[in-house]
Amino acid sequence: MSVSWVPLTSDRVPLCASLWSDRPAYTQSEFARALRRLETLLKEGRANGALIFEGERIRAFGTSLFVEAGVVEQFLSAPSPQLGKRLLLDDQSTPACDAVLDKARIGVGNSSTGLQLVVVNSNYDPEAHDVNAVLGSLMSAFQGVHRGYRIVRIVTEVHGDHAIEAMETSRSFDIHHRCTDVSGVKGLSSAIGMLTREQAAAARNLLLPVFVYAPPRIFFTESEQQVLRVALTGATEVVAAEVLRLPLTAIKARWARLLERAFAAVPELLSGPVPDRNAAGRGPQSRHLVVEYVRQHPSELTPYARH
Repeated sequence: MSVSWVPLTSDRVPLCASLWSDRPAYTQSEFARALRRLETLLKEGRANGALIFEGERIRAFGTSLFVEAGVVEQFLSAPSPQLGKRLLLDDQSTPACDAVLDKARIGVGNSSTGLQLVVVNSNYDPEAHDVNAVLGSLMSAFQGVHRGYRIVRIVTEVHGDHAIEAMETSRSFDIHHRCTDVSGVKGLSSAIGMLTREQAAAARNLLLPVFVYAPPRIFFTESEQQVLRVALTGATEVVAAEVLRLPLTAIKARWARLLERAFAAVPELLSGPVPDRNAAGRGPQSRHLVVEYVRQHPSELTPYARH
């Protein structure tokens, strides 16, 4: 049975509910609020995540947020369970106090000292037919959705004996803190793991690729990034127009602008002279060159603050 993954989007959040690892430690109203908050963060581009399928059945998922460095430091100095729950349920009425970074603050982190990544929930179904394949896909998905960010530290919390054992066996994270009977729920255990860029490099950790970063050179606009994200899936211009709900003429215009920008910033993409606007905007080969460049340089599709 084949195992595959897809990015987590706001409309897919309800599919995570059955695998939410610390669900017993939420009240019904708290859980509903947490799911709504996650949906909002995904729509705003402030959360990342993935769903893992075995055949047509969901067998794992994970979702993460970039968080203010001070909040992470405070948590690690006095660790307690359910950081993810607190991040999703804290009062967000004052955006300036929001611990979860928005796109602008993510861009600042990318262009300066780096980002603190918190996995707010991640879990897998131990009843999957091929657990190893599911876990491998979950690892691949984690790397896939976080490529292109300047990550300096990852903090995660897993719940349940099988998830803790999987983290220990894989040695993907150093266990920083353990807890039993999380939030008074008898038998609900947790382990908080941490991994820094330096630790990953020293140990040649499997998650080392997540910490590899190179700044963007082209600086596409957000609308151009939208077109490129769709193109990375192999979709045609017609499909891109349907996905982005734009006229085909608008898609073609965006392609013309982004190709011109790309070849001006990275002229070595072409073996010959930089083509004129019309050639760059319409040539399928030109589009292919830029899509492959972006595939190899994912920071071109993440926020970046230009100084």
